Amino acid sequence: MRTVKFMHISDVLLGTDVDKETSWGDDRKKEIYETFEKIIERAADAGVDFLFIAGNLFDHKPDDGELEWLDCVLGRLKDTVVIYVAGSSDNLGGEAAIMSYRFRSAVCVMGSPAVGSHSSLGGGYRDEQATMAMDHLHFPEKDLDVYGVSYFDGRMDAHAIDEAESDDRSVHNVLVACGGGRHRMPVNWHSLRDSGFDYIAMGGRQKYSTEIPGKAYYPGSPEAVSAESTGPHGYIYGEIGTDGIKSEFVPVAAREYKRIDYHVDNHTRNGELGEAIERLLN
Repeated sequence: MRTVKFMHISDVLLGTDVDKETSWGDDRKKEIYETFEKIIERAADAGVDFLFIAGNLFDHKPDDGELEWLDCVLGRLKDTVVIYVAGSSDNLGGEAAIMSYRFRSAVCVMGSPAVGSHSSLGGGYRDEQATMAMDHLHFPEKDLDVYGVSYFDGRMDAHAIDEAESDDRSVHNVLVACGGGRHRMPVNWHSLRDSGFDYIAMGGRQKYSTEIPGKAYYPGSPEAVSAESTGPHGYIYGEIGTDGIKSEFVPVAAREYKRIDYHVDNHTRNGELGEAIERLLN
């Protein structure tokens, strides 16, 4: 089997108003778009075979104009197939525009009937047994099968992926999903540990985390989208080969929220505290 190179992102939340009550709120909103475009540029430079978007690319259901913009940005990826799983924020329900939009770039929205042609998806095609609940794509030229679950409303209480199993272990198998919370696709990680998936690309969390070492990861948001989401933010780069998975977290964010401790007591004056905060911020 050939080695498959990929990048894995989630929870970009394009359109979200981070720090909207501040003087830098507009700049932060813009930076989230800029960081997403930076990731696409890196994917193009690296020549990855696949870009996995594991939910909540937008913080809302994108309209036709936003999908046109997205199509243009993803069109920069000449040799990459984009697998897009809709999350709770950008779900496919309620006559969502993405359900009928026909991407010119090599994008497959899992669960949507609007799947590109065989040639535009790098020789990929949808399995006859695929359903909206569990989509399934074959990429025989890249020795890869991709399974994915999208949201069709803002909640998904059902355990949609616990019993998921790959059909063909002679090829690489990837599962793309978004959730892991009580009302956001609860997941039994124990049942997935021995599944036939080489890699499980998860979304639905703002910070990077590992659920099953060497198999299941959350990349977190490329940019911090709340002041509570401290630390580095980025994406996952990985390779699936005959000797298993190699993956790494790659920081990419333009900004990082940090928690700073400053000692105050009954003798601290307001002016002194204000000057200290200004000095720390500078």
